Amino acid sequence: MADIENPDPSGQVKAGITLKVTGAESENEAMRSVENYLKLHKAVSLEMGLCEGALKREYLIKLG
Repeated sequence: MADIENPDPSGQVKAGITLKVTGAESENEAMRSVENYLKLHKAVSLEMGLCEGALKREYLIKLG
């Protein structure tokens, strides 16, 4: 099961934030986990993209 860390001090889910996903087995699982996270936080209108340079089994997903 993937864990998602939101670095924003306020905890808001908004454009410009980069979420850190750990524990995902693949990029696809990381993206699906963030999709569910966005649904829970009623932010499904945000776009997302995988950032380069993440460590193995750690994915950085930037919201736009």
